[in-house]
Amino acid sequence: MMYWLIPREKLLVSALAFAGKTGFFNPSLFSEVYFFLHNQDRIHRKLIKELCDSVRSPDVCRVCTISQCLWSSFFRDIRRLHVERAPPCIRNAYFRRKFELVLRYFSFTFPLGKKVKELTCREMIRRKLCSPDNVCKSMEKKEVTIYPLTRIKMKIRDVITEKTDIKI
Repeated sequence: MMYWLIPREKLLVSALAFAGKTGFFNPSLFSEVYFFLHNQDRIHRKLIKELCDSVRSPDVCRVCTISQCLWSSFFRDIRRLHVERAPPCIRNAYFRRKFELVLRYFSFTFPLGKKVKELTCREMIRRKLCSPDNVCKSMEKKEVTIYPLTRIKMKIRDVITEKTDIKI
């Protein structure tokens, strides 16, 4: 980190404590308070961007007061249920704080209309996030976006085989 002279983990703990005390998180205010307490002077955009990159987490971003922030709106919209129903590689990415990949899975366009590349199983394997379950193993086309459809098909097939006692 260029502007913050403390480790990322300590900065995250400070941001969580700040958000817990105030009930909201404002990167500009946090930076000013933090630098005022540590005898620093001006706050720059790069400093705030670095702060946001360092403390990005669902707990901090959900209470962030910046209205135009992609991550703040993303973490407000995504719920635990969304992550639980996502493919195992996306859950792994979420819990390993690879939020860019999670965002790529849940939306196909970034702000400003920028197109994003579809996630593939090959990419998730390369990033060491793949831990295939039975749904992944039964997918014909190895694309992360096919997972929900395959999951539903498997559930329907299981219901049909349960009611008719026929092996498919």
